[in-house]
Amino acid sequence: MPTARLMYACDANMYYATKITASDPFMWYQNKDGKTFLIIGALEIEEAKRDATVDQILDIADVAMAAKDSGFIAGPKGFCAQMLKEDDVTEVEVPPNFNTAITLYLQSLGINVRVTEPYFFAERSVKSAEEIEKVRHAQAINQKGFERAKMVLKEAEIGKDDILYWQGEVLTAERLRGEMNAEIARFGSVPMSGGPIVGCAAQGAEPHERGHGPLKAHELIIIDSFPQSDNMYFGDLTRTYLKGTPKQWQIDMYNAVKAGQQLGLDLVKAGAIPEDIHEAIHQKMADLGFETGKDEQGRYFGFFHGTGHSVGIEVHDQGERISRYAKEPLSQNTVVTVEPGLYYPEKGGVRIEDIVAVTDKGIDQLTTLSKEDWIID
Repeated sequence: MPTARLMYACDANMYYATKITASDPFMWYQNKDGKTFLIIGALEIEEAKRDATVDQILDIADVAMAAKDSGFIAGPKGFCAQMLKEDDVTEVEVPPNFNTAITLYLQSLGINVRVTEPYFFAERSVKSAEEIEKVRHAQAINQKGFERAKMVLKEAEIGKDDILYWQGEVLTAERLRGEMNAEIARFGSVPMSGGPIVGCAAQGAEPHERGHGPLKAHELIIIDSFPQSDNMYFGDLTRTYLKGTPKQWQIDMYNAVKAGQQLGLDLVKAGAIPEDIHEAIHQKMADLGFETGKDEQGRYFGFFHGTGHSVGIEVHDQGERISRYAKEPLSQNTVVTVEPGLYYPEKGGVRIEDIVAVTDKGIDQLTTLSKEDWIID
């Protein structure tokens, strides 16, 4: 017989299963016959009745009363126990992040709690046509933020100290991030983790440095933005800009990353081996004179991260990625980023990132923002 399945959360898996969101964790249960239940409180029950994609919705107050009558402990532990008791369940599957306290309580009642790994909903890794369009929409909104950033950089003036000034004040990473956040929110997306990475000069050599302080002329500025659209799907986009006059090494580094990314875009298709794609990009940039390694201080330089990751209802969604450790062939209708970069401590970095959907012939490009106009006068 199939095993019953249980979640108590308000995360991406719960949204995938129910198509509703909530401020606090709630319950989803699938019995051994495959019938699905949503157990939720008064604050969200009307939304659930209207929008949830489950077979039956239960008021948590009713489940709580039944749990009390059964002698179970109050709260989520008892709610979960009650649902399993009513079906005479002795084994249940849960996701890897399932609540530990509930697990221990259910085990104390003699129920075998089995973690489903690596993914509770394996089907989440492959996107439907509707999901691909939702990512495309999220990325289009994300691009609005970059258009705003380019406009601000275009309007900015270069001071005698080579600091950028905009509207009479120093243009900082924080100000530019705020302008992008406001633009993205205006079109219905929510900036995540405080908004985009804005890494100027040496800050850009650390791929996940958020960026802070004054932006400088004639220096590389990495902008990486990953907001969530109101359709619940994420965009993820990186471009590198320079306000002023680039040095030759900056031009060469930008062109190497651009060539590496284009090679990756050309190689991605259903059946391709991610490891091979990553290594081809790595070799391409090395052939162009940009090696990878560690310096005398132990700091990484060159191209030292993976090429890409899955995107969906999480910005780093479950599913396929492109790296030197990924050996399984890419699947059709997966959605991944292609984002190689080069980074050199005390000098700066370049990263270029698009989102694409994998097809049997190549890619469906979900990103349309130009990579040519990176030098802003």
